[in-house]
Amino acid sequence: DPGFDLAALHNRCVPLGGEKSIALVEVLNPSESFEARFLPGKIYPKRNSGQVLLVSDALVDDHFWGNCIAAVAETVPFRNIITPESPRSYGPMRHSSDQQPPTGALNTLYKTGKLQLLKRGSVLYPASGNVKSITDPLNAQVQFRQIGYNHYFTF
Repeated sequence: DPGFDLAALHNRCVPLGGEKSIALVEVLNPSESFEARFLPGKIYPKRNSGQVLLVSDALVDDHFWGNCIAAVAETVPFRNIITPESPRSYGPMRHSSDQQPPTGALNTLYKTGKLQLLKRGSVLYPASGNVKSITDPLNAQVQFRQIGYNHYFTF
């Protein structure tokens, strides 16, 4: 509408979207056309800009989060079955709270305690700008990488 004063919205908070999220409006007089402003090279992140995208679920420890300034992530529960070298019983499995067999279950299958894995598709942003601070802990879980977990791309 030509009669609408955009300058009146400059530096004002307004509700936007279906959830009425509050957004700060900044009104600028653009020096380039709308089409030139939104070229694909300008709106997509540059290569090697420091993010890590998980392409599989990933096991990380609690200290891992100190390496991230932000994350867009979900978690999924995980348990695995431990088989002793010479199992004598394949009956009902007992549960363990950690990686040690439950009492009286040295020669039987058992489930580990529940772990929380980062869900594939999570995006991690390193706090230091150094991607290695995120990728090194992911690579350190060699056993999980061998069975298809802790795989990622950097972009």
